[in-house]
Amino acid sequence: MTRRSLFSVLLVLALACGAAPVAHAGATDGADAARQAAAMTGGRVLDVRTTSRGGQTVYEVKVLLDDGRVRVVRVDGAAAGGNR
Repeated sequence: MTRRSLFSVLLVLALACGAAPVAHAGATDGADAARQAAAMTGGRVLDVRTTSRGGQTVYEVKVLLDDGRVRVVRVDGAAAGGNR
């Protein structure tokens, strides 16, 4: 199994388990995405990664929840022209 297909399988499993909620407000940068994810979950931000999906910027924020679980929250990037 290639690395890409393994990642795809793991991503589908994570989504099926509800492990990746999406905040739709639109973040202007990684710090903004981290603030949104922390506010949404009440957890502590561990990591922020920037990815692209269909030409749109998406921030994947890894958050440590109070119960010790780790959750990945996807935050859409702000639309071009500053629209949120």
